[in-house]
Amino acid sequence: MSSGPGEWSSFKQATPETQDIAEKVKKTAEEKAQMKFNVYKAIKYRTKVVAGIDFNIIVKITEMSQNADMVVTRSLDDEFSLVSITFDVKPN
Repeated sequence: MSSGPGEWSSFKQATPETQDIAEKVKKTAEEKAQMKFNVYKAIKYRTKVVAGIDFNIIVKITEMSQNADMVVTRSLDDEFSLVSITFDVKPN
């Protein structure tokens, strides 16, 4: 299902590009979580077109299947920033 500007797409399986985007904000995510992630593997993602692109990425962060739900923004000048992070989410 396609989405219009400002609407989230459906979740898709993470790709190498998704992992690369997650890696760009890993240090900031660890600082916000106040912990080092011993696992950091993107599982699923979706996108939203705004003034740039928002990525909602589900990342496995521990061996015990704890996940983080991150929103990352790619600006029009191709800069990435972590907007939010929550923990213990279950990928659907």
